[in-house]
Amino acid sequence: MNNKNNIKVKKSDEMIYKNILEYAERTCDLEEKREQSLISQSNQMLTAFSITTAVLLAIYKIAHDGDIVPFAFLNTVTIICIFLFIASMVLALLVSWRYRYVSLPSPNDMMDHILKNKDYFETLEQRDKSLTQTLNKVWESKNKLNNKRAKLISASMILYFIALLIATLSVVVFLLALVLRGIL
Repeated sequence: MNNKNNIKVKKSDEMIYKNILEYAERTCDLEEKREQSLISQSNQMLTAFSITTAVLLAIYKIAHDGDIVPFAFLNTVTIICIFLFIASMVLALLVSWRYRYVSLPSPNDMMDHILKNKDYFETLEQRDKSLTQTLNKVWESKNKLNNKRAKLISASMILYFIALLIATLSVVVFLLALVLRGIL
């Protein structure tokens, strides 16, 4: 009877460590997807930056050639917006940078480690526990980098939208000036 209980406990322990290992593998996969998502979002920000800058410079050219808006106002708004767009672009570029992180050991390194420490890898639970600990190191490293990326993309978006707000308000002021002068 006691032997049956030991077998049940052993099977239970095996299942627990197997479930923990599966969870560790899943969290690592999700962190990898999160990284790809943040990098993709950063690339979309760079595209938006390019389009917006082209539009802003086209509007600048029209407003400058039309000689309707004071030159100092036009240059000030353009310089502020371009500065904010460039800052946003730099932050977005930092998001897509491939930072170093802790990765899984090579198969040879893992084999050497297991062979040198055979006593710690005799049971399935020990092997699952070791692999879970290894995956946790990778996850912690990627999670830390992805949290940094998330903050950078947020800052990039904030600067981008501030620049858009300034540009939009400037266009409103520009149109009001035209209305007040009786041109529109």
